[in-house]
Amino acid sequence: MRALARSLGVSQTAPYRHFADKNELLAAMATRGYRELVRALREAGPWGQHFPEPVFDGRFAVRDQRIVGERHWKLRLAAPDAAGAAVRGATVDAIAFNQVDTVTVMAGHRVHVAYRLDVNEYGGIRRPQLVVESMQRL
Repeated sequence: MRALARSLGVSQTAPYRHFADKNELLAAMATRGYRELVRALREAGPWGQHFPEPVFDGRFAVRDQRIVGERHWKLRLAAPDAAGAAVRGATVDAIAFNQVDTVTVMAGHRVHVAYRLDVNEYGGIRRPQLVVESMQRL
């Protein structure tokens, strides 16, 4: 944090006024970068039948899960480390529409997902969110 403050030309204590630690700062930077990527992808459209929206894939550890609307998974996912354990602190929300009957997931499970990038806005708060197209337990 001190080196970052020096490189930005601010006092060594300045980052601590906004962030509790390095992980919180990195999470804020990742969130901002994610929002900029989502905005850029939206502007790259329009997406349609012969020009589909980009779909990404990745492996994640399930941190938390709940069923919403009887058929949808609301998940909190974390990128796993090389051993498959969830990386501490770095999580992203995900929604898997109409997949409760397709796959059962619990906290601690590892999953492989195909997803689109989105930003969920609820109660005036904007958060990164993955819209899961397909999910498979590992």
